[in-house]
Amino acid sequence: MRRWAIDGAFAAGLAALVAAAYAPSLKHGPRADQWCYLIDTMEVHTVPGAVAATYSYNRTRIHSPGDTDLFRPVLFALLATEKVLFEGDQPRIQVIGIALHWVVCLLLLTVLRQTAGLV
Repeated sequence: MRRWAIDGAFAAGLAALVAAAYAPSLKHGPRADQWCYLIDTMEVHTVPGAVAATYSYNRTRIHSPGDTDLFRPVLFALLATEKVLFEGDQPRIQVIGIALHWVVCLLLLTVLRQTAGLV
């Protein structure tokens, strides 16, 4: 069997396992920091505005401030983009997170193969 067929079958199996593991989260609402973020950005309706308003969110948040030592601009840029594009529709945001998790698993497999010399 060709390697691409094996890799494709593995990717499909991995996608099925990740989907099965995270499917229950599609029924969950926002949690903890997500609520604070959505409340603090209620008036912002554009991606650039949301990114500018929350670039350093841990230091500038209004509701439940904390974690001032953390600086995560990429995370908050992603949250801002999701909030504006999906308007707080949690299941669609969760699907993006699940897909990203699957991609990270595939990238880990690639790195492990290269490290082990199995490329």
